[in-house]
This record gives sequence, C-alpha cells and structure tokens, in this order.
Amino acid sequence: MVSIFMLILESLNDVNWHGMDELLERVKLNKMKFREVIEFLDKYGFIRFDYKKQKVRINKDFRRVMDQETVA
Repeated sequence: MVSIFMLILESLNDVNWHGMDELLERVKLNKMKFREVIEFLDKYGFIRFDYKKQKVRINKDFRRVMDQETVA
C-alpha cells in the first residue's frame, strides 16, 4: 500500500505548482489531516508550500533524490 506521503510526493514529481484542492482530491483525506501532512512535508523540506496562494510543489533537491532512487 502506498503511503499518503509517497502519493503526494509522486503527484508533485513534475515540479509544477499544484493547488491544494487538486491534491486533496487525489489523496482522499479530510482537510485537517491533509493540511497536517502538507505542513510536515514543507517543514522538513520535501515540498515548498506557498501559504498565500495555497499551492505546493516538490522541492527540486528532493526530487533529484527521488529520481536517483528510481534509477537505482
């Protein structure tokens, strides 16, 4: 089973900005739990969260790590 963290990170792997509603629809969590997950991923540098625009994207450095893991 894919974790919620990985589902979000895989959804963001294209490095484009994504709206919170778009991601929330994909992961099927309640809004409060989803917000906690997004804030966690932002706090630890996995993603960038634009609080003002309510958009997220993967951290480019972390994306490189994910790409290396996929190749290995």
